[in-house]
Amino acid sequence: MKKTFLLLSCAAALTMASCSDNKTETATTDTMDTAASTTDANDATYRSQADATAQRMATDLNVTDTAVVSKARDAYYNRARKLADVRNQYTNDTTGLGAAKRAAYLESNEEFHDFLTPEQYTAYTSNPGRYYEEVDIVTVTPAPAPLTPGQKIERAAAGVAPGTKVEGPDGSKIEVDKDGDIKIKDAQGNKAKKAGDDGTVKLKPEDGDKVKIK
Repeated sequence: MKKTFLLLSCAAALTMASCSDNKTETATTDTMDTAASTTDANDATYRSQADATAQRMATDLNVTDTAVVSKARDAYYNRARKLADVRNQYTNDTTGLGAAKRAAYLESNEEFHDFLTPEQYTAYTSNPGRYYEEVDIVTVTPAPAPLTPGQKIERAAAGVAPGTKVEGPDGSKIEVDKDGDIKIKDAQGNKAKKAGDDGTVKLKPEDGDKVKIK
């Protein structure tokens, strides 16, 4: 920060006062420079830790996509800064500090939930100590893994008895065959089927090609 000073002239007393002000300004500047250098040092530490943790995660989970590693690095860096903020905010409140830390870790986990595969995310949350940079590890309940297409079909057909079909007023249909096959058609004409024997899923969008998932 730069300060603009009014230059005073004449009067020896005012000149002395000006010298005193200059000393104060110098001391203030030194203090600010020290604080800035400390902040820069902490920031460099956060980035270094974030990079090391992201690389460890990539090795553990066999992540080869550099874009995913970059997202992990950013998430770890943002988490480190947030944890530093909450430590400063709750210096005399251990209960509040613990809750704020848990919230920071949960928010961070949500970020990883968005860009890791379900298998990678499960492995990631099963060993949190590998990826938490603090010594006072907090217990975080991981977010549920996203549903597979087959699980989504099963959930949509929950409550429909085998051998029956349910039709909606919008033209949608859910049919469960006696052999366990589930067939779904939504109001837009998109179709989905899950085989009862081997769990194979077939998707047929109204305006797209068929997709088969085993």
